[in-house]
Parts: sequence; C-alpha cells; structure tokens
Amino acid sequence: MATAIHPLFKLPVVHLLNPEKVDAVKSILLFEVTKQAVLDTSEGSSPNEDEEYDFFKALRSPGPTATEGTNYTRLSNKMGKELESWCSEKQRNKLLEQAMFPALSRATWVDVFVMYNTAIPSSAAVERLFSQGVDIMKVKRASLTSDNFERLVFMKGNMDLLKMELSSEDSE
Repeated sequence: MATAIHPLFKLPVVHLLNPEKVDAVKSILLFEVTKQAVLDTSEGSSPNEDEEYDFFKALRSPGPTATEGTNYTRLSNKMGKELESWCSEKQRNKLLEQAMFPALSRATWVDVFVMYNTAIPSSAAVERLFSQGVDIMKVKRASLTSDNFERLVFMKGNMDLLKMELSSEDSE
C-alpha cells in the first residue's frame, strides 16, 4: 500500500514487484481514499453534533440509505478514474509535494499517504541499543539527558576499538 500511494512509485511499481496483488492493492487503496473522503465530507457537514449521539445513531440506523450508497459508489467511481489517470502520469519532480497527488480530494489522498507511509514511533531500537538486560526500564536508563545519550552512542559505536586496545595491553 505504501508503494501504491507514493507519487514516485504508484501502481506500476506494485505491478513490477507483485503482479497478482495489483488488483487487491488498487481496491484497498480506492476503499481507503473513498472512506476517508466520505468521512471528511460528513465531518464538515455537521461539526456541532455530539460524538456520543453520532455513535448511538449509527447503532440504531440499519445501514446507509440509498442516497448515501449511490453517493459512495459515485465517489468511488470518480476516485477510480482519478487513480487511473494519476498512475499513467510520469513524475519528473523528485521532491515530494502535495501537488503530486490526484487533484480530486487531494487532502484525502495526502491523509491516506501519511497513514501508510509514516513509521510508528518507538523507543524499542534505542532500548535495544543500550540493552544491558534488566537495566532497560530502570531510572538509570529512563532519564537520559542528551549529553549522556550522545556519550552512550559514541561508546557503543567504538566499543570494538576499546576492546582491541585492552586486548593488546593484556598481551604485552
């Protein structure tokens, strides 16, 4: 999905990487973009409604009305045509910008791009870097200042040099 929505790669790259998944990725992409566009338009039409009221209203309603269903289908068809024309365009600019996304509901396309192309922040990599067994989540490691962090990174990166120096002293 991340490759399919990226303006520099798009669906043709997905076709090169895995041809049998192109249709599935395309349908998921259209579903996500259309769903986001419908959510954006429904939020814009009733900003003062209470969230709790909306929740219970959704539970009581049997499903989308015929008009909502046809609007969704119409929007999905428009998005599909827009996706086809967007995929056939060649991007000459390597710098990622909002104008590279399809014109129809551009903000929606950008939202879906961000959803699939943004890494989830995690401290796991840093914790593994300094892992010393049980010291990971203790006060000793949880409150690192930036200076101490930089020193630890430097020491971790140069630990092999220190070990070589110590081993050469031991052999003498």
